[in-house]
Amino acid sequence: MMRLFKVVFILMVIPGLLFSQKKSNLNHHLAVVPSVIKTPIGFSISAPLREAPIFIDKKQFAEEFYMNKHRDREINPNIYPPDFSKAIPDPGEQIIMGEVLSGRSLQQNFPGQNSSSYPPDCSGTVGSDYYFQVVNVTYQIFNKSDGSSAAGPSNLNSIFNSGLPGATCNSGDPIVLWDEQADRWLFAEFSLCGSNDYMLIAVSTTNDPTGTWYSWSYDVADMPDYMKFGIWQDGYYMATNTSAGNDVYVFDRDAMISGSGSPVMIGFDNPNRPTTFDGFHCLLPLDNDGAWAPAGTPGQFITIADDGQSNPADELRIYELDADWTTPSNSTFSMVQQLPVNAFNGNFSNDWNNIPQPGTAQKLDGISTVLMFRAQYRNFNGIQKIVCNHTIAESATESAIRWYELEKTTGSWSISQQGTYNPDDVSRWNGSIAMNDNGEIAMGYSVSDGTSIYPGIRYCAQTTNAPQNTMDVAEVSIWDGSFSQTGINRWGDYSNISVDPGDGTTFWYTNEYKSSSSHGTRIASFTVPLSCIAPTVQAAAFSVAAIHDNDLTINWTRGNGTHVLVIAREAGAVNQGPVTGTNYNANASFGDGDAIGSGNYVLYNGTGTSVITTSLQAGTAYHFSIHEYSISDFCYLSPGLTGNATTSGVAPCNLCNSNGNTDYETSTTFVGLNTLSNASAKPGAYSDYTNLSTNLGVAEVYLLNVRVNTDGNYTVNTIVWVDWNQDCDFSDSGETYDLGTATNTSDGATSLSPLSITVPVDAVLDNTIMRVSTKYSSDPTSCETGFDGEVEDYTLTLVPGQSVWIGNTVEWNAITNWENGIVPTSSFVVTIPAVPTGGHFPTIPLGINAVCYSITLENGSTITINGNLEVIK
Repeated sequence: MMRLFKVVFILMVIPGLLFSQKKSNLNHHLAVVPSVIKTPIGFSISAPLREAPIFIDKKQFAEEFYMNKHRDREINPNIYPPDFSKAIPDPGEQIIMGEVLSGRSLQQNFPGQNSSSYPPDCSGTVGSDYYFQVVNVTYQIFNKSDGSSAAGPSNLNSIFNSGLPGATCNSGDPIVLWDEQADRWLFAEFSLCGSNDYMLIAVSTTNDPTGTWYSWSYDVADMPDYMKFGIWQDGYYMATNTSAGNDVYVFDRDAMISGSGSPVMIGFDNPNRPTTFDGFHCLLPLDNDGAWAPAGTPGQFITIADDGQSNPADELRIYELDADWTTPSNSTFSMVQQLPVNAFNGNFSNDWNNIPQPGTAQKLDGISTVLMFRAQYRNFNGIQKIVCNHTIAESATESAIRWYELEKTTGSWSISQQGTYNPDDVSRWNGSIAMNDNGEIAMGYSVSDGTSIYPGIRYCAQTTNAPQNTMDVAEVSIWDGSFSQTGINRWGDYSNISVDPGDGTTFWYTNEYKSSSSHGTRIASFTVPLSCIAPTVQAAAFSVAAIHDNDLTINWTRGNGTHVLVIAREAGAVNQGPVTGTNYNANASFGDGDAIGSGNYVLYNGTGTSVITTSLQAGTAYHFSIHEYSISDFCYLSPGLTGNATTSGVAPCNLCNSNGNTDYETSTTFVGLNTLSNASAKPGAYSDYTNLSTNLGVAEVYLLNVRVNTDGNYTVNTIVWVDWNQDCDFSDSGETYDLGTATNTSDGATSLSPLSITVPVDAVLDNTIMRVSTKYSSDPTSCETGFDGEVEDYTLTLVPGQSVWIGNTVEWNAITNWENGIVPTSSFVVTIPAVPTGGHFPTIPLGINAVCYSITLENGSTITINGNLEVIK
């Protein structure tokens, strides 16, 4: 169970110095010497991480752990919000989504850890066999082949022996990197809970992160906030958001890899720290992927400066730290280059409420004053590259991502690309960018808007043939959010995209989203489509020749490919194109051909101009995408020719998906309604019991009983929905039933069971769905997914109700003449008894239209019809 700590700060205000951020002048020719040279104050070797205790606390979110970082953020009254009406046009702005649709399917997309911290600081990296993910305040190691857990989730500080100074704290800000040249893992978190602050660093003793780790504790400048690491040939380089004191460091990498107990740390006070509106800033050390930088190249850092925040210009700044491990005092640090960039605004509105969300006034922190993790370095046979990105403000309430590619062969760095990814009105922020061995670039990020896009996760990419400054691979969703974050503006301070060392081309990305009760995370892998020479003329003239309930005939004319591929999708447009280099199996029976992405099926693969697609649903729209391609290399021309058609007949009902999870035993154990009686355990997150049914009569009253398993001393909530009007949703009035709660039971009735329910008079006859959802701690919603609990669906067969005439008068339409007080509709079976209680037989006067499902006249009874009586049956 996490404890909350109250922290009291004493702020000494010195006139004129409150908003100073070290030196305001730029001394890029000034090389400063170390301000601190130290060895660790503690060293240990951890036990194997695979033996660390698993951390699972379902009540964690009840005590939401607020990571109170960036404590020195203070609005500078001398820096004003930008005037967006005077913004300079951005020549690198991309306002249209990329057009490359093929080859965008996710290879892996599995859940990572949950976090109840604000912010979660979700990050991770991929190695040869594992994916290592960290969040505030736990880690977990996954087998990258299938997403199964290899170790954890465990507390971050369990990587360190508890006797190490500072290791009893679990303060967070975690960073993990894969040192591919050493075949080792690097991990770090800070320790802030004692009278002194520490940096805790660990390096795996082998390439197996589930094994033992060397670990050290360093005494660094207090409040070493937001530290970021980069791997370089001669050191592990680090920078922090420490505005007064050492904020740039390097650690002896060779000594750490060998397990030395005293690796040297060299620290500097950066004299050229950019100014920001709130004092928050951190350099990024370059992180070297692949081949090392040329021998003797100093460790390097990069950052962004905004002229709207009291800096001389909108620019990238590059720094060098030249470490001398023989004589550490000879080491130097300096700013070596300033690169002008396209104008941007790095300030939304002089506060941290920036990104809008649906359904709430709470906005999220855009973290727009720093480059985002990582700044990746690559060396392609002497052609050196850097890619990096940051959030910019398009307006006071909309963000976009500015990204850069820098290049150097000899001499100085230059900017080869700079783009602003802003293809629509959705905010994108919290980005991470990387380049693979092919020179392809991928960028992941968070998304949200104020109307319909809940905070979620997406990526885009650039192929090697892309136009300059353009992400030509169309955006892909890794996770579509369903919830907004309320009450707190802190979102993730960083995410991370890394390149798989196994093939040098696959990207792995992790980021967060808001779940119903905490933060969820995803871990996804993907590749960028290969470049190839596609046909130049696409298929044309889409048409439909025949339409039936369950089949369609579609036609087209051919382009100039050798073959043509036809893809179909139900209900929505085809959203995933064919992958270059892949040959697909086709089947005209919808759903039986190869799947491309989710819901897209290959119908036809050949040289013809038509296909009859079968196995379709009646009354349903189908969409098609037709692609010419060359069979020599399976190079597909995208985007495809598109078209759509709707089958005849009446469409079936498809309710929304809903499911819990299988992490816990929270579940429904019994459902009873009329003759329906189903006792069950928890076979899965969703249980389809629609093969079980009971007949319910319209206007009749029944008792609904539900029992549940709370999985221990916890409270669960149960809601039941019935689609009475059979419109394929549970959102209509009168379709929701609260069964109450239950606490600490393995098979106990909910507090409101049995609940009396009445079948509505206007309920539609025939089969409909009843959904039962049990959820830990709060009420479920009818279309919720991935929560702690279970969802069960049942079939209810609605049959006509019984209307018996009692005859107090002769008026058919008088409610006092019917036993149930309801004038019959088409959903009632009417009985006219031989001797009505009130002594009168019914009359339907002229001008009155009466209706019933069926009518029975007992022997001796009569009915007078001067108007109309419609009998449905």
